[in-house]
Amino acid sequence: MASVIFNEVTSLYDKAKTNVMIEAASLDAVLDLTLLLPENVRKPLVQAIHGHLDRVLRTQWPRMRDRAAEPNDSDDYTLNAMQALADVDARNGLQAESARRAISHLDDAHQAEVNRLIIAQTRVHPLKWLALFFLAVVVQFALAMHHAQASQSRFLAMLVFTLTVLAYFLTIVAFTPPFGG
Repeated sequence: MASVIFNEVTSLYDKAKTNVMIEAASLDAVLDLTLLLPENVRKPLVQAIHGHLDRVLRTQWPRMRDRAAEPNDSDDYTLNAMQALADVDARNGLQAESARRAISHLDDAHQAEVNRLIIAQTRVHPLKWLALFFLAVVVQFALAMHHAQASQSRFLAMLVFTLTVLAYFLTIVAFTPPFGG
């Protein structure tokens, strides 16, 4: 049971990390593509992305840590950025292709942001914690009954088991909030 919960928690942590990486890489790719765009498109696009990053760091991350973030907390930077990209001259093939790719990367970044906000709301269900605790108590009771005759071996067996359960609990708790650090 402990390994199942630990697997679930680490999986959520990995999904959260992956979505943060996708969002960052996509926004970085958009910023790289802005170098190929005219100044009248580049400036509002860069401002939209910087505004988004500022909002993520100042508002979303603290709300995610407190598990108060929701998928609709996503801002409208993609709309602002895509409106800026609409001003690209379609006759210039390089700029048009750069704008098309930038829109694709903006969409990837937005989807990763929404996924990140959804993952920030997840947690290990209290019933799983209760089941894990119940199993630990039952095994402790079984160990005590098995070693009822020898008090030193009973104490040692229960101590080893208690430390193992404590290590599982602490590891799960340490990994539970993917955006807590």
